Amino acid sequence: EKVFATAGQKNFQVKPTKFLLDKNPVSVGLNIEFDRWGIDFLDCDILTDKDVYIPMDMTFPFIRYKGNAGFDMLIHLIPDSVTITGDIFGNKGAIEIQTNDIVGSDDDEEKSDDMDFIVDLNIQIHNKVQILLNPLLRGLIVPGSAMELFIDTRTGGVGAKGEVNL
Repeated sequence: EKVFATAGQKNFQVKPTKFLLDKNPVSVGLNIEFDRWGIDFLDCDILTDKDVYIPMDMTFPFIRYKGNAGFDMLIHLIPDSVTITGDIFGNKGAIEIQTNDIVGSDDDEEKSDDMDFIVDLNIQIHNKVQILLNPLLRGLIVPGSAMELFIDTRTGGVGAKGEVNL
């Protein structure tokens, strides 16, 4: 495949381009805007074809997803935070709720220098996705279930909306 990129004085752009990841097509686009001394922002669009899933191991604050997933999402990076928005389609995987992150740990002082995360995702469950809240809960989510996930590490806000049948 060809990659089309344009560069200017204050920006660099790669038009959405299909790549193969584990023999599955993934479209990725990139837009970087520069200020005088560094990166002002970076946007990365990630899109898979409908019903195409790629192997993933994603860790967000409080939540980890390991399995296959399809995407239609945008990652927006500015110097002090990352915003992730869009849709994720889970297939044959597990959603693990990281209880040690929710409760907190003694390392909270070290985490103050980390980048902030804002996550606003619509999650659609397609087939065989588990939910794990170790050691209390382990269940299989009914295919077709949907939920909205919101995480903001600046405020400590975590929210999930939807009906997840086990």
